[in-house]
Amino acid sequence: RLLNLPVREDARLCEIHMGEWQGQNYREVVTRFKAAGNHLAQVCAPGGEPVAAVARRMTGCVTDIALAHPGARVLIFSHGLALSALICTARRIPLEQVYEHIPRNGKADVITWPPAPDGLIQMPTC
Repeated sequence: RLLNLPVREDARLCEIHMGEWQGQNYREVVTRFKAAGNHLAQVCAPGGEPVAAVARRMTGCVTDIALAHPGARVLIFSHGLALSALICTARRIPLEQVYEHIPRNGKADVITWPPAPDGLIQMPTC
């Protein structure tokens, strides 16, 4: 708290839950599912969280933050895929591309919220 700014935690900013894939090597999981003709963003690990659910969770969180701080700049810390889901939503990138937009660790990015000119945010369903 060097700058004496308020810090608030929100569980909705957590990383995707990978269910039975949790802790497995990412490349092995990707290779296994691509070999079966699947796209990772369209499948959900047994007991895991779908990418679309991560996008809805992050969208709800950022919307609440924006409403609580109208017109302000807010710094948000989260995790790779969760941030990628938010970036894809804000920039209207299909969630099928979410794994291609995971930011480097520690990378700062600017996201304008809400992303739609009319303020409406439409999310895909699972």
